[in-house]
Amino acid sequence: MQGLVAPKLAWSGQHARLVLPSDGLAKGTTSQLGAFRLVSRSVGSQRMHLVEYQGQIYKAVTPIHGPMSRILFDPQARKFRAILPSIRVTTNDARALESFVEALGARRATLFKSLGFAIVEIPKDMHPLRAVAKLQTLPSRPEARLRTRGPRRQWR
Repeated sequence: MQGLVAPKLAWSGQHARLVLPSDGLAKGTTSQLGAFRLVSRSVGSQRMHLVEYQGQIYKAVTPIHGPMSRILFDPQARKFRAILPSIRVTTNDARALESFVEALGARRATLFKSLGFAIVEIPKDMHPLRAVAKLQTLPSRPEARLRTRGPRRQWR
């Protein structure tokens, strides 16, 4: 399982979000990254994250391993969000999408040609942030973003 050992900032336009570590925390760590102060530690079979942002402290608990351990802190919403096991890639070219899928070893991809993007389902053992970084090493440097589970919608 390729986890994320240290916290990273992920950008969505001008908006930074803090991607929390999902691996490599034996006793715990404290990190300062930009405006964020993060304390993460393993407690039994779970990992506890405390994020301090603008004088407020936010807490999240995740499993130590697996896709549910992958979360980020969204400072605009002031909430933690689960990172989905897929990424969004800006493209409307099916051939280019095939090369992205091959480079990532992705399970599958769905192209929304008229919308100009595709959803690429990455391998289960790859962290989505690593998949985004890997696509940035390709000569075409496609724009790729993390996907998060959004708030539940109330349908009428």
